[in-house]
Amino acid sequence: MLMMPAHSDGKTEHLSATTAASDTAVNSVTFADREDQLVAVSAGQRIGWFDLRQPSVVLKAPAHTVQYNQDEVNQLVFDRANGRLASCDDAGEVQVIQMPSRERIRTLKGKHTSICSNVQFRPRHPGHVLTGGLDCMLHWWDISRSVPLCIASCSSAPIAASGSNAAQVCNPPFVQSLHAHSSGDLLAAALGDGAVALYSLARNSGSASAGRARSRGRAPASSLLARGGGFSLEPLVRLEGHGASACAVHFPQFALREPGIHVFSASVDEYVLWWRVGAADDDRDSTANARSAPSHTGAGPKAAELVDNLHSTCIRSRLAHRAKVNWITSLSDRPSLLVADTSEVITLYEWGS
Repeated sequence: MLMMPAHSDGKTEHLSATTAASDTAVNSVTFADREDQLVAVSAGQRIGWFDLRQPSVVLKAPAHTVQYNQDEVNQLVFDRANGRLASCDDAGEVQVIQMPSRERIRTLKGKHTSICSNVQFRPRHPGHVLTGGLDCMLHWWDISRSVPLCIASCSSAPIAASGSNAAQVCNPPFVQSLHAHSSGDLLAAALGDGAVALYSLARNSGSASAGRARSRGRAPASSLLARGGGFSLEPLVRLEGHGASACAVHFPQFALREPGIHVFSASVDEYVLWWRVGAADDDRDSTANARSAPSHTGAGPKAAELVDNLHSTCIRSRLAHRAKVNWITSLSDRPSLLVADTSEVITLYEWGS
C-alpha cells in the first residue's frame, strides 16, 4: 500500500500498488507527468501508472501497465522537462519511455556487466542519461544513439587524504545511489565502500585532455575519456565520513546561503551527513577527509568553482538518524530533508537557510 500526500481538500490517496504486477513487491515509485497527477510504480519487471484524478480514495489497480524490462526494475526516474521516464533493471539495461504515450523510445544496454542499480536524467541536457551499477561503473549515455559517451570506473576515484575518523570499509565501490546536480555539471555517487564520490561532466578535446593528463604525470585513463568525442566523467573528490556502505546521496533542492556545493549522504551506519564542498577556509566547521583530482579544462562553472576550493571541504552536520536509511530527498520550498528508513515512518529534518 502506498499513501500519497493529502490534496488541498484534505483527501489522501491510497494506492494498492502491489496489484501492478501480480502482488510483486513495489521497488520504486515516482510522479510521471508535469502536473503530478500520474504516479508510476515498478513491481518486478512491470511498470504501472495510477491516475490520481480518479474519484476513488483507494486506487486498487493501475490504469495502464507495460513490461519493457527483461529483469526486475530497480529505479524509476521522470524527466519533467521532456516528459520521459527511465527504468533500470537487474539485467544491466535501461528503458527510456516517452510520456504520455508510454511508448518505449530507447533501450540502453550491453555495457553494464552486472545489475544497473541507479539511473538519472542529466538536468538541462535532454538527450543524456547517467547510470551506475554493481559492476562499480558509471555510464554517461546519449539517448539518441543508445551509446555511452563516457564510461568511468568508481575504483578510479581520487584517494582521500589520510587522517579520517571514518572506519575503513572493505566493500567494493558498488554504486548504491546517484544524484545529478541541477546545473547538469556534477554527479554524486554513494558507494559501497562508504565513500561519496563527486564527478564533473565535461565536454572537451580528447587529444587535449590526453596531453594535459600526460603533463601531470598521469596516464590518460580510457575510463575518463569519451568514445571518440571528448566527453569526460572527471573524478573531483572522494568524501569519506561514513563508517559503513553509503546508501543514498542527494543535492538539496532548497537554497542555502552558505557558499559552496551542498550534498547530503546517508549510510548503513545510520548517520546522515551534510557536506559542504568548496566552502571558504575561515567558515569551516570541521575538516572532512577529501582530496581533489586534476580537472579537465571545459568543466562547467559549478565544477570549476568546486575544484578551486576542494581543500576547504567540510562536514557541516553529522546527524544520528538511529535507523538504517533507504532513501533521502528534499523539498524545494523550504530547507527540509526527508528520510525514509527501515521503519514505517518518514522523518523530516529542517535546516536554517
